[in-house]
Amino acid sequence: AATDYALLYVARFREAGVSSLIVLPLFPQYADGTTGSVLARISEVLADSPNHFDITSIPAFYDNPGWIDSFASAARGQLEETPVDHVLFSFHGLPESQIQKRDATGSRCLVDPICCDAMDEQNRDCYRAQCYANARALAAALELAPGSWSVSFQSRLLRTPWIRPYTDHVLPDLANRGVKRLAIACPSFVAD
Repeated sequence: AATDYALLYVARFREAGVSSLIVLPLFPQYADGTTGSVLARISEVLADSPNHFDITSIPAFYDNPGWIDSFASAARGQLEETPVDHVLFSFHGLPESQIQKRDATGSRCLVDPICCDAMDEQNRDCYRAQCYANARALAAALELAPGSWSVSFQSRLLRTPWIRPYTDHVLPDLANRGVKRLAIACPSFVAD
């Protein structure tokens, strides 16, 4: 049924004279399981179409000033209304193997302890590095003091290692450090 629905839209685009499509996956950071799945699905649906569409895909936008300003604006209102001791940027987790697969060097990702401390040519396509860059940009936009914010990753399945630090492990650590009022921001999806 999903394919029929998608094909219906393709037919409507064709009838309306649409010749190009802009695809905007609503995930600020690139991951094969999210953005990659959206792009694969678009390709699958359009492969069945007799018409050719020029397709432009909007890349990861974790550092886009519009995204940063929008997210920070929404968070700022909440933080002003209810002051907190700490802000935790909790991103969706992924298996370590997916992250390491995108490491062209094969020796940096999750091996080098500072692999996500700055963006560069080697890690620009790394989901984890993009999450850390996103958090740094959001913390700067929110004018959060050093040490008053941190990053974690939620959602893990099965027994394979997922990227760390895990949100459910960070929470008790923050409590043990005396954090009483915690805000958790989830910038992995535009609607969270």
